[in-house]
Amino acid sequence: MPTSRTHPLSDWGSDIDNRLRAAHVTKAALAQQLQLHPSTLFRWLQSEPPSSFERGRVEHVLQQLEGTKPSVLADKLSGHDKDKTADQLRELIRGLRSFRRDVARSLSDGVDAVPIHDVVYWVNRIVTVTENTLAVRDGLAAMIGILPLALYHIGPDLQTRWVSAGAETLFGWSIAEVTAKGPLSFIHPDDVGLTSDAVAQLRQTGGHEPFEVRIRCKDGSYKRAIARAVAIYDDVGNATGFITSLMPDATTTHLSRSEG
Repeated sequence: MPTSRTHPLSDWGSDIDNRLRAAHVTKAALAQQLQLHPSTLFRWLQSEPPSSFERGRVEHVLQQLEGTKPSVLADKLSGHDKDKTADQLRELIRGLRSFRRDVARSLSDGVDAVPIHDVVYWVNRIVTVTENTLAVRDGLAAMIGILPLALYHIGPDLQTRWVSAGAETLFGWSIAEVTAKGPLSFIHPDDVGLTSDAVAQLRQTGGHEPFEVRIRCKDGSYKRAIARAVAIYDDVGNATGFITSLMPDATTTHLSRSEG
């Protein structure tokens, strides 16, 4: 069975990696602060930055990160929440992966049965952690739903995976309608280019500068909103989607169809 190859870090990269671990900072978080794609930072760690200027920039940002409290930094940058339920979920996933390897090994050795007590144990753990996760999720969704903004979880294919109740409260569209039509279909035609540029920047750096965009409401009018977004990365630095927020400008009202 083929195994994944690992690429050793340079001496400089190993030192940076050790400092990141000590500060509880992920490589993806450092890349975001440097406005680099994570894969670019990983290449730097393998062979060092292309210039002394870039090396100094990494050092400057890392020193700032090291001066931040680890818990605050992790919550702000890494994208991983630290609550008890999330820790239980991560532990469950690690255990299930280990159990899956054990079962696969047994099957390859000709053992076609799994002890029933092991199955019951994992079923009970899955049920318990799933119930806790759903309870936390429902609480967060309820809280987010009353905020004066609309939040969207958008996949790398730019399709909506989840949307908060704010989309309906602010713009009139139901969650089902937003999910079915896709987020880009509600943007004013004259703002599509600006939005596309923001998406390109988001893919490259993990974020973009806030910008104003006009969102089509269900009554046909347009509402001005400030768009913000950050990328979500997995543990190896691959973008798995984006979190986007739309907050209407409190100083403006609905625009008519002609003004839109």
